[in-house]
Amino acid sequence: MHALFWIAYIAFFTFQYGYPTKDYLVTFYGYCIYLPVLILAVYTNLYFIIPNYLLKKRYLLFFIFLFISAAIFTLFQRGAAYFVIAPLLYPPQVMANYIRLGFFYPYYLITNLIAIYSVVIVAAFIKLFKNWLDKERTAQQLSKEKIETELMFLKSQIHPHFLFNVLNAIYALTLKKSDLAPEMVLKLSSLLDYMLYECNTESVPLCKEIKIINDYIELEKIRYGNKVKVQFNTTGTAEGIYIAPLILFPLIENSFKHGINNEINNSWIEISMDVSVHKLIFKVENSSSNTSEKETDDGETGIGLNNVKRRLDLLYTNKYHLTIERKKSSFVIILEIIFTQK
Repeated sequence: MHALFWIAYIAFFTFQYGYPTKDYLVTFYGYCIYLPVLILAVYTNLYFIIPNYLLKKRYLLFFIFLFISAAIFTLFQRGAAYFVIAPLLYPPQVMANYIRLGFFYPYYLITNLIAIYSVVIVAAFIKLFKNWLDKERTAQQLSKEKIETELMFLKSQIHPHFLFNVLNAIYALTLKKSDLAPEMVLKLSSLLDYMLYECNTESVPLCKEIKIINDYIELEKIRYGNKVKVQFNTTGTAEGIYIAPLILFPLIENSFKHGINNEINNSWIEISMDVSVHKLIFKVENSSSNTSEKETDDGETGIGLNNVKRRLDLLYTNKYHLTIERKKSSFVIILEIIFTQK
């Protein structure tokens, strides 16, 4: 890339300044003689002055070294023109007039300064832009890795929380030597297979998530028996719709946790899902008592709701709306997710 830069520089100025006289070869020789000083000026600024002083915000030293280097390289460039290019390439009459003006002729010194530092500025801009781009990419990569790590942590929290409840239920059934225990183990293994092996992607088909929700509800029905009445209704079609895995699961788990207790005679849970191409509306309402409301108000909902809120913030930023409503005898959660694509 550096070689191409310098080849492009020589080619551009050779054709630009050689065109009026059509003497491209002489112009080419002149710029080749200028090139070593120019390369030295550019790399001194790029790899010494800018990184050590400008990027470290040592501005006074930056301007001091910039001024000193500008003076030195301007004199070197002027020397190349005065002692090498003029004697070799200029006609005698032009050469005589050129020498007569003297080495320190201001016009030529300023011209040499501009010629050098116009290239230095372009090269510095490219270098600084590349550095900024690299930093932005690194920052984005670190941010992405941080979010992915946090999402993995949040998702992993669901497993032990869910397992703790279900294993306790299976343990209670085995103590009673219930015939329902093997069925619960079978359904649990199906759920774990989904959680451990099918959820390791950014999104899963919504139809699979619905199946897992149904399996979980059946599992909880076995666990609670006649203590709770559960309804789960879906409208619309889930075909072709993808959603973050296990984003709905904790909402239902929360409803079973707080919707069933000894203070409620007839516990109930109503779950509805309305699906369209662009939006999903998921509503969970469960029976509630004064105690369960107080637990929710005190924030003792465990991992569930806080987990969901954080995952929604990360996965569906500005594309979801979560409503939590506490009624006199029920607790309602409504989640709306906007889909940007199928």
